[in-house]
Amino acid sequence: MIQASTVHEPVDAEPTLPDALEELFPLAMAPMEAYLVMDDRPDCPMTSWIELHFVGQLQRHALQRALHATIHRHPLLASRAKRIEGNWFWSYDPEFTPRLRDPESEPMLVTMPGTKAPTPRPLDPTLEPGCRYWYASDPANDTSRLIIQLHHACCDGVGLRQVLIDSLTGYAARASDPNDSNPPSQDHRRRRQRDRLDPMRLRDRADFSAITEKPAKARLTWWRKLRNAHYFYFQPPDSLRGRDRAPRNASTDSSNCRESAEPIRHHLFDASTSNAILERCRRSEVSVNDLALALLFSACRQWNQSTGNDSPNRRLRLLMPIDLRGRADIGLPATNRLSFAFLGRTHGQCESWSSLLESVQDETQWIKDTRVYMDFLDGMAVATKHPRVMKALLRRGNRMCTSVLTYTGDISRGLKRIFPEENGRRRVGDVDLERILVAPPARRNTNITFGLCINWGQICLSANWNRLAMTEADCIEFLAIYAEAWRAWLNRTPAPTS
Repeated sequence: MIQASTVHEPVDAEPTLPDALEELFPLAMAPMEAYLVMDDRPDCPMTSWIELHFVGQLQRHALQRALHATIHRHPLLASRAKRIEGNWFWSYDPEFTPRLRDPESEPMLVTMPGTKAPTPRPLDPTLEPGCRYWYASDPANDTSRLIIQLHHACCDGVGLRQVLIDSLTGYAARASDPNDSNPPSQDHRRRRQRDRLDPMRLRDRADFSAITEKPAKARLTWWRKLRNAHYFYFQPPDSLRGRDRAPRNASTDSSNCRESAEPIRHHLFDASTSNAILERCRRSEVSVNDLALALLFSACRQWNQSTGNDSPNRRLRLLMPIDLRGRADIGLPATNRLSFAFLGRTHGQCESWSSLLESVQDETQWIKDTRVYMDFLDGMAVATKHPRVMKALLRRGNRMCTSVLTYTGDISRGLKRIFPEENGRRRVGDVDLERILVAPPARRNTNITFGLCINWGQICLSANWNRLAMTEADCIEFLAIYAEAWRAWLNRTPAPTS
């Protein structure tokens, strides 16, 4: 049984707030941010989930102080969404103090009115800043977890890495010296990067001129743009369906109490399997991202076949986030600076594995060469200028994609230079960081989503799901199908090399 203290210690104020923030806020939202706020639903929150697993027990007061300092170094995490003259803005709250919640007294899942299964606790960015923290410890096994619920509008996965590094660095120093209110980084290179953080750079987070002023490697014709728009808006993909079985009741199924209280599910490949997959990708010159997309197409088709929803013409569409940061963004605090790219296939196009993988490789390269994802941002900028039209479209049924794959790569990248490695873990102050797991928001009609992380060579799949359309058992079963697809690929006879 997980145990966590219900005491919330006060956090002493720390000198982390630049005077420049007074002139920066209120800060107009970027079109992507406004869309993510407008598409938020209480029964399906626009929030990602992040889990940090530790060996050892964290010092709660040191952790709270580190989180407080980090939040205000990345001010969008301490900001609320606000309407001013019909437009969306970020309003910074200098008094915001994040607190560590107890998952037993304040569960991460709640049962909303009119629903049967518990859903992730709603996070309304107009009422509170877009981040929450839960701390859970298991003294019997000497393990603990920090669970973060993060609104997608204020931070993406790349910005999250910076937030995690700052938080862990701050914790490590405070755990060593709890009386030091503003400790330096453990690593001089990381300290220089922390010193370069400039909140005023947030003004330019939606300026992509450095990208668009350079010619793309391949030309995207107007005819192709029209075809893409027709496909996107008038040929919506099919949603994955659940098996129409009643969700399990955590109050009556005591054997599954803890499992039912968790917001996301995971599949962790062991070290030997992970190494074999990564090595085969290297030898086959296949990127992990391309492989993961092709395998997810295959898993979606297999799921539809098993639920009686199979036909050659069923459309599947996957969303792939595109990070738009460059060298000039090194001092940019955590924010959302990305776009979306979409890959579509029918069931019939998923029948041949070799052609499926090759077509995914070709399309992801085409996406990079044409920068077609910039068209999505242009369309979003137009749509968010007309909030009533945007809300009407969202109410009619937002069927953007079948599933989402967020590939973080080695999410521990950046930790290696700061925290020493011990037995495949990273020493963070007085505890060992074992792994970091991430899953993106699930949406209406996008009923299951995946995060793919590599933690010091270990491949980890995490899944989030729409509780109104799929059950916990559905998610676990789909995750098993997806994991088995990875193993099946690994066991395929390699093509002969010339």
